Amino acid sequence: MSGRFLIYKGFYFSNKYCIFESLRLSLKTIMNKHQDIHIHPGEILLEDVIKPAGITIKEAAGMLKVSRLTLSKILNRRGGITPNIALRIEAVFGGKADFWLRLQRTYDLEEERRNLLLHPVHLEKFRYA
Repeated sequence: MSGRFLIYKGFYFSNKYCIFESLRLSLKTIMNKHQDIHIHPGEILLEDVIKPAGITIKEAAGMLKVSRLTLSKILNRRGGITPNIALRIEAVFGGKADFWLRLQRTYDLEEERRNLLLHPVHLEKFRYA
């Protein structure tokens, strides 16, 4: 293998690109752990993927080929995971894009449900003939 190669905490770093072998295995655990939890997917990405990999947000953004601002918004719950971002996460860190999109959809739905409880709207049930 050419270039410098570093093994850190079970992760393989080569020429600023990562092969997250350990992380790929643990993503199944992450997916099972967060199936029914109301939590923003950005928090999961930060706490269960980026921090354990020992990389910075800037490095993760570079790997995903997005701006640091874009990734920072997602990680700080000011932005959501789009299909494009989900596919990038899948390609770089492993796991399934569907998992990240389901987390985002569940989070958005629960936020709207809370919003409707705080600000009720009178809706009448449609009666089928």
